[in-house]
Amino acid sequence: MINQKIDYREIIGFFPIYIKDIGNCTMVLMSEEDVILEIPVLSFLKKMARYYFLDLDQIRKQYGNILGIKNLVPIPLGKSIFIPIKSRKPKFKNDGAMGYLDLDSIEKLIKKEEGTEILLKNNKTYHSVANYRTIIKHFKNGHIIKKLSNIYINEEVYNYPATKGDIELILKEVNSIKNAIK
Repeated sequence: MINQKIDYREIIGFFPIYIKDIGNCTMVLMSEEDVILEIPVLSFLKKMARYYFLDLDQIRKQYGNILGIKNLVPIPLGKSIFIPIKSRKPKFKNDGAMGYLDLDSIEKLIKKEEGTEILLKNNKTYHSVANYRTIIKHFKNGHIIKKLSNIYINEEVYNYPATKGDIELILKEVNSIKNAIK
C-alpha cells in the first residue's frame, strides 16, 4: 500500500527501494501489512525522530562516542532500537543504501554466499547485501544501546529517553531530599 497513514509504534523496519516512475522511496515493514512511502529513508527517519521528540544528531553523537563509532549508530526510537542494515548497493552518489530494523524483531540471521538473510519474528524474511559479520557487529552495538537505554529509563514509567529537563527535575528532587535530611 502506498502512502498510508502509519502508526510509528508498529514499525519493525524500513528500507530504501526504487519504484518505477516514482524514484527513491521507503518500504516500511509493519507487524501486519507493509507500506511504501514516496520519501527517502533519511526523510522518514527524521520524521520518526520528530514523532518521538528526539534529536538524531545528538543520538548519533552520544551513542557513537559510547560505541567508539561515527557512522551506522543504532537509533533508539520509542521502545525500539533500530539497527542499520545495508539493503542495496547504491546506483549513484548520495544514493541511500541503509535501512533500519528493530533489534527485537529479528529472530535469526542466516549467512549466505552473497549477503545475509534476516528472518523476522513475524516469519517475514529480508535480504541484506551486507556480510554476516557486519550485521552481527550492528546487532551487538544495538544490544549495548538497549542495555544503556534500560539503565537510564524505568520502562514501567517512561517510554522515551530522558531529556535535559527531566534530568534537571531529578536533580532538584534529589537536592530537596538531601536538604530535608539535614
